[in-house]
Amino acid sequence: MRTEFEQKNSKFSDKAHIAAQTQLYPKLFNVTPDKIVYEDVTLSEDPRHKILDAEMAVDRVLSISMGTLRFPITYTVQERFRRPQYKKYQDITITECNLNSGVKSELYKLSGGLFVYGYFNENTNMIEQFIVLCSSELLYKIVRGDLKKWSVETNRKNQTFITIKFDILRNNKLILYEYIA
Repeated sequence: MRTEFEQKNSKFSDKAHIAAQTQLYPKLFNVTPDKIVYEDVTLSEDPRHKILDAEMAVDRVLSISMGTLRFPITYTVQERFRRPQYKKYQDITITECNLNSGVKSELYKLSGGLFVYGYFNENTNMIEQFIVLCSSELLYKIVRGDLKKWSVETNRKNQTFITIKFDILRNNKLILYEYIA
């Protein structure tokens, strides 16, 4: 049994991604918006996109032109945007397992180069806060046991997920970039 698709959440994520193209990524890479090309790999029929999305938890592929190099630098990105009411928790959440099916979730697939996590207000169309992590470093610290305080919880869809506070991520030097509006 798969987790039920929620159109409302998909539309929210789509709006947040569009906002990220002007509010987040130019800040992150210190370039003008026209220097970034976005490839959305979610819900695509392209075989390469299906592998990136379903098996590797990649949502976007970004190509950044610098002008000093012959070709753009490419990044794979996992994005997670939450609504502003969750900002008070100051934590990341990563789904771990669908308990209805026993199928592993995002935690075991997370292989995008960057993990972008933020709070998006769809009323104002603004990303109010975001952090950027290196996915492989995050997983490495989890496996080593370096992140001492994190928890596993279960949501209303019967999925388990881990939560890690921003302060823990900061203390472990896992945040590559952080922005608060």
